Parts: sequence; structure tokens; C-alpha cells
Amino acid sequence: MKFHDIIESKYKRYTAEIVETIKAFPLETRLSPPDYNLDSFWQEMQYQMQSRERATEYEIYEDAVRRCCGGLVESLPHDEQALLWLWSDNFYETWDNQMPHEIPYSPRLEETVAQELYERVWQAAEDEILPDNKLDR
Repeated sequence: MKFHDIIESKYKRYTAEIVETIKAFPLETRLSPPDYNLDSFWQEMQYQMQSRERATEYEIYEDAVRRCCGGLVESLPHDEQALLWLWSDNFYETWDNQMPHEIPYSPRLEETVAQELYERVWQAAEDEILPDNKLDR
């Protein structure tokens, strides 16, 4: 197994964990009107992505995903955060050719990993197909 396969596997597992957390949100968290026929907060997120229709409450969806991602990243040990950071866009933006090469443990590192997870969760919402009857209003 290659280095990037290990990190990618971790990102996939954590993304799936966040998606399952969101899918488990209580029904009362839904924001759409009943005529939208969406069964969960997760389906509402999927609808936002797949229909390209952005509700006025879109920021609430974003905030919920960010909080889930941030909470998961904060719960990880620093070495796990650093490993995930090595496979983020921010790694390539901040890593330079100067010595010493040290992992910049900071809130910025956590934010970077959380942002990577955030993007992957939204991609999962777009990729997981909603039943046709959910897109028709």
C-alpha cells in the first residue's frame, strides 16, 4: 500500500463517519417545507447539491457540516491530524524548501484538515444519488 493510499483511506473513513453523523440528525433538523418530500437533513443537503438550487438556509447546512468536520478533527490526535494535513492543498501551499521541515501544529492545521473533510462531505452529498422522486417537486 502506498503512502497516499493510506491517507486517502483515512479521509474516506472520516468522510463516511461525518456523513453517517449527519444522516442521524433528528427529523426536526430538516429545514425544507413538507412539499419537498425530503426525509432527512442529509437528503436536504443532497438536494442542494444535485438540484443546484441554493436555499436561503444554505448557510445553516454549511455550518452544520463545518461543525461536524471540525469536531471530528479536534478529536483526533495531533499525529493523525498531521498525517491528514500532508494530503491537503495547504500542505503544498505552505511547505517550502527551507529546513527544518516541521509540521505546523496549530489551529490552522486543524482548519485545513477540517476544510478538506468539508469539501469531501459535500462531494459525497453530490455523488450519492437521490431517488428521482426526491428531485421532483
